[in-house]
Amino acid sequence: MHWLALIVSGVMEAFFPMLVLLSESYTHLVYTSVLFTSITVAILLMKYAMTVIPLAVAYMVWTALGILGTSLVGILVLDDPVTLVRSLSLLLIIAAVSGLKISSMPSSSL
Repeated sequence: MHWLALIVSGVMEAFFPMLVLLSESYTHLVYTSVLFTSITVAILLMKYAMTVIPLAVAYMVWTALGILGTSLVGILVLDDPVTLVRSLSLLLIIAAVSGLKISSMPSSSL
């Protein structure tokens, strides 16, 4: 359940930048409300996840999901360019998170 909370929190974080744009400098009440509610819920979910998941792993997964998700939102919704360097960089993020997760496992689990 803690991992699910962390994943949901990370996915929510991916939409923060788009909600900031949609809020039009926080003048659009609906998008601004959704943004601040989402931030609050995401932080509470991450706090819950960190009661079991180590801080470094939880934060790395959370930020990685946010970066990957924001990149996908940018590509799919905002027509951000897809380049080789961007794609390789995103793969490096996935590799880094995987490595951190593996390194946090007890040696008997490997």
